[in-house]
Amino acid sequence: MQKIQDTVLTTKEKLKRDRGMRKLKGNGDSRNDESIANLSLSDSDISNRRKVIVKEAKKTWEVGKKLGFSVQGDEEIVIEEIMRIEGQQ
Repeated sequence: MQKIQDTVLTTKEKLKRDRGMRKLKGNGDSRNDESIANLSLSDSDISNRRKVIVKEAKKTWEVGKKLGFSVQGDEEIVIEEIMRIEGQQ
C-alpha cells in the first residue's frame, strides 16, 4: 500500500503519512484496524491529487504550445499522456 501511495502523494503528504506511522510505531501491537485505516488515502485525497495533475498537465501543454509544439489530432490525448507521466513521478 505504501508503494502505491508513494506514486500518488506529494512530498508534503508523504511526510505527514510517515509522521503518523512513526507515532504509532512506539505503540507496539496495540494498533487497531481503525488507526491503520486513518493512515490510508481518502477518496477526496485521490480526487484532489488528480485535479492537481490535470491542472499541471494543461499548464504544461500551454507552455508547449507557446514554444511552438503542435499535434495532429486531439489535444486531449496529449494532456492525458502528460497526466500519465506526472502520475508516475
